Amino acid sequence: MMRALVVALCAGAGALELAVVSLAVPKASERYGAAGRAWRWKSAVLGDDMAFPRPRNARAVAEAVVAGGGGAVAEAAALATCARLDVVVAGADGEAAAAAARACLAALVLRHGPGGDARRALDRAGGEIAAAAAAGVPAGADAGDLDGAFATRATTRAAAEHLARVAAGADDGPGAFDPFSSRRAHVLKQVKACAEHCATDGAAAVRGALDRALTCGKRARDRRRPAVAALAAARGDEGRRVACYGAARAHARDAGAAVVADAAARGAAADVAAARARLLAYADGLLPAGPARRAAAAAVNGALHGPTLALRRGDAVDEAAVRAAIDRAVADAAR
Repeated sequence: MMRALVVALCAGAGALELAVVSLAVPKASERYGAAGRAWRWKSAVLGDDMAFPRPRNARAVAEAVVAGGGGAVAEAAALATCARLDVVVAGADGEAAAAAARACLAALVLRHGPGGDARRALDRAGGEIAAAAAAGVPAGADAGDLDGAFATRATTRAAAEHLARVAAGADDGPGAFDPFSSRRAHVLKQVKACAEHCATDGAAAVRGALDRALTCGKRARDRRRPAVAALAAARGDEGRRVACYGAARAHARDAGAAVVADAAARGAAADVAAARARLLAYADGLLPAGPARRAAAAAVNGALHGPTLALRRGDAVDEAAVRAAIDRAVADAAR
């Protein structure tokens, strides 16, 4: 019983850093360069329509990034809209996770070819995406050519704020900001769908950031908020539009701070679980066999109660002293 508890506690340990690798619609001057080639791949494989494009392929891209990340990527999700692609990754090191995601995307783009068969790509199974990612960059191709095509945000705060700005429609400047556009609001459905896929796949850290982004997107369009209400009363007023845009960006910063706080809380919980697991593993080696084991285990749980509460409060705990208390508890139970 105690050994199984140790395994369960250890399984949840470890806080992850977030990163985002992004691809946006290329400018006219970029259409025939690396950015244009990457965008043609995105359009062919993930679609350009407003509905959540090709969820099977989007999930296959995320799975390929995890599988091909060499252990650097623990979680991934692909958020594809008509205007951009954001591959959200989580790993022990955000920079390493972002680098692995860029390398995988480069392999996918280069394997697809300069033009590619768009109709076939839209219909193909995700297995072909996984195979292309596993094969890596084709011989003779230079993945470095694509470095400028993908933008990277490799810290948890920067990644979370970016996702929140995208959900709020506040990532392209105040001139393009329109909280009343149903077309632009469609991104909320896409973010929600992506978060639901994360829930199915067990990507808790990535889903947390997407959930925060979704909340930000709703706040940025909420007519009960003063800046949005003011713009609704005079939609042609550019000053009010800029103010509303600024409020949306502020919501995005709040979302970023919340995701960082969430990550810190998960890290603290993981530290508590790891410390308790070490103590339980130590106690497990002391427990006697036979009928006396149950009483000794109860005594150990009593000895761990106070230290566990202290750990959860964030207080320092002397593990040597706790081990000594466990020794005494086991000895007393054996009498």
